[in-house]
Amino acid sequence: MKKHLIIDGNNLVHRAYWISNNNDAADHVFITLRALKSYVEQFKPDEVWCAWDMRLSKEPALRKKLDTNYKQTRDTEYNQQAHTETDLIVECFGKLGVKNIFPTKGEADDIIFWLTKEKEGKKTIVSADTDFYQLISEDTSVYSPTKKILYDTQVFSELFGFAPEKYPLYKSITGDKADNIIGLDKIGPKRALQIIKGDTLLTEEQEKQVSENMKLIDLNNMGSSEWDEEYITYNRQSFNTLPTDFDGFLGICEERGFRTIINQQTIWHNTFCIKSVMANIITELFST
Repeated sequence: MKKHLIIDGNNLVHRAYWISNNNDAADHVFITLRALKSYVEQFKPDEVWCAWDMRLSKEPALRKKLDTNYKQTRDTEYNQQAHTETDLIVECFGKLGVKNIFPTKGEADDIIFWLTKEKEGKKTIVSADTDFYQLISEDTSVYSPTKKILYDTQVFSELFGFAPEKYPLYKSITGDKADNIIGLDKIGPKRALQIIKGDTLLTEEQEKQVSENMKLIDLNNMGSSEWDEEYITYNRQSFNTLPTDFDGFLGICEERGFRTIINQQTIWHNTFCIKSVMANIITELFST
């Protein structure tokens, strides 16, 4: 069974930047690369994907059309600072054989949703964002790099008391401060669980609020023609990837002074390039 590792790129960069800010000697590009290597070594995937939030279109984001307050509480200045070197990180990822995908009007969440539905085999999502819990299934798990927990269907159900597909409803009831989605007043996790189990009923007004929140939270709730076009761009990008360029990657590391990577280049090469080389050989054999 093919194994896919799916990285939430923005989440990874933000965590690396936070570590760098709290450690003056640490370069957040290096921290990001080191984290990527650790995930590849841990999960040993056949393919590595990285979903990014940087949109290819200047048109309004699709969720902003639904709610202009969506993500309005985000610190724009901090976000810009965290992404000052993201173009270089994307370049490094590409040279290591990682398949970078960008949204047009959506978000990294939508790319990751699409990948879990389109790619056959076992999928592991790496992100501290709990929104991805809703994608947990028999072939998809979520690894939290902050909690060091791999959430599969069993672990999730034991922790939350309901199935992963109910998570959008749970989040719509309790709200999401990070995305500026307001939950139901005076209803926390315990009462939310009662509602999900059917032990407590919602008022008509509460149902309306939950329904509006679901439009923003439920990744499986995007059925318009605009979303069809969005998924087409993901599919196009998934086939438009560059071959591994490890020498080019080492050149960047030389320029940045990443001596640890240069000194351990054989380990880095074996981590990222061995399967890529074998895949290319197999492709050439079957194409002749």
